[in-house]
Amino acid sequence: MQEKSRKRRSALLNAASRDIQRAMDLEPFNSELFWTKAIIQYQSQANPDQITDTFLKAFELHPNLQEINGGHYSAISKMFYDRAQGYVDGQKKRDSSSSELALLEIAIQIWQNKNQQAKQLCRTAIQKFPNHPDIRAISQWVDNLLDPANGQSINTADVTRFRWRYLLSNAEASQVQGKKDTTESLLRRALAAAQVPWQTSHSQVKLSVCLIEQDKFSEAAELTQKTITLDRAVNLTPIEKAVARVGPKADSVAKICRNYRSLTQPKIAYSNADLISKPAILNAGFELGLSYHWAPYAKRTTTASWNNFGQSRTSAEAVPTDAKQGQRCLRLMLECPAEEKSYGQMTQTVPVTPGQTYELTFWAQANSLSNNAVRIGVMDEKQKTFVAEQTVVGGDYSWKQFRIRFQSKTNHIVIGIRAQGNGQFWLDDLQINAVQ
Repeated sequence: MQEKSRKRRSALLNAASRDIQRAMDLEPFNSELFWTKAIIQYQSQANPDQITDTFLKAFELHPNLQEINGGHYSAISKMFYDRAQGYVDGQKKRDSSSSELALLEIAIQIWQNKNQQAKQLCRTAIQKFPNHPDIRAISQWVDNLLDPANGQSINTADVTRFRWRYLLSNAEASQVQGKKDTTESLLRRALAAAQVPWQTSHSQVKLSVCLIEQDKFSEAAELTQKTITLDRAVNLTPIEKAVARVGPKADSVAKICRNYRSLTQPKIAYSNADLISKPAILNAGFELGLSYHWAPYAKRTTTASWNNFGQSRTSAEAVPTDAKQGQRCLRLMLECPAEEKSYGQMTQTVPVTPGQTYELTFWAQANSLSNNAVRIGVMDEKQKTFVAEQTVVGGDYSWKQFRIRFQSKTNHIVIGIRAQGNGQFWLDDLQINAVQ
C-alpha cells in the first residue's frame, strides 16, 4: 500500500511539474509560477541547487515582501516564504553550503525587514565567498538600507541576481544625497531592467517623483498616465506628495492623480440629480480588478471580493481578455454543488432615491454553464435573499444583454452576483438607469 501511494504521489508531482513548466513557457516572468515550481521541486526532492535557483528567481521577480504584504499576493508570499525558510534551515542542518543558498538566506532576512541580521549574514557569506559579485552587491544593498545617506553605488555590471533592486537602491541613495541627475539616470536604468509589470509601475512612480522635483512636469504627467494604464492598483501617494510640495506648477500631474482617485475611491456624497438619473455602480466593468468597491472587501489591502460558502470552489477574476467594453471583465469559473448553503457571491451597495423605479442592465456570456447557475440582481439588507433578480440562462452563448426592473424602497440598494453550479461565465458593464 505504501509503495502504491508513493508511486501515485510521484506521478502527481511529475504531472504538476510538466504543467507548471508549460505555464512558465507562456509567462516566463510570472513570479507566482516560480514559487509553485520551487515547492514542487522541494516536494519531489530535486537537486538542492535547482530548488535554490527557483526560489531566488521567484524572490527576484517580487523582491519586497513588506510592499506586497497587504495585497492579494500576501497569502501566497507568506506560504512560500515559510517553505523557503524551512528549506534553508534543512540545508544548513545537512551542512550544505553554496553562494546561492547564502544569497537566499540573506534575502529572507531583508524581506522581513531584518536588515541588521542580514548584515551579519553578509559578513559571514563574504568570508566564505570573497569574490562572489552577487554577495558583494547584496551586502552593499544592505548597507544602503541601513544608512542611505552614506550609501555607496552598487556595481551591477557582473551581478546576475536582483539587478533591478540594486539599481533602485542606488537611485534611492542618490536621492537622499540630493544628486537629482544621478537619481534620474539610475531610475531610468531601473525602469529598463524591470521584468514584470509590478516592477515597471514601481519604477515609474519613483521616476515621476524625480521628474516633478526637477520641474519636468510634462514628462512626469505622461509617465504617470502610463503608470495607471499599466497598473490600476498602483499606489500614487508618492506622486501626490511630490505634487503637493511643488504646488500649482504641477497641476497637469495633479489632474491625472485626481481623475485616478475618482475612479478608485468610493464617492461619499451624491447630488439629487446623480441619484435620480444614474446611480453609480463603482468599478462596474471590473477595470480595476476585484479589490475595488466590490464587497465584502473594498480596499487594495485585501485578497479578493469573491466569497465562497459551503462546498463552493468557484473562482472569480478580472481578466484582461474577452471584455465586452474596456480592457477587463469578470470571469467566473464555477465549481459548486447544487446545495442550498453552497454558493459564491460578491456585492456592492449603491445609493439611490427611495420610491424611484430603476433598471439594472448587464452583459454576459457563457461556456458550458449549467441552468440557473448565476443570479444577478438586488438583494436584501442581509445579502441573503434577492428581491429582484435575473437568473442567467445556461448553455453556451456570446455576449448578450440582460435587464432587471425594480423600485427602491430605501436610499440604497445592494447589487448581488451569486453563482451556484458549473461552467464558465463572463460579466461586464453593469449599469443602473432611472425609469421615467
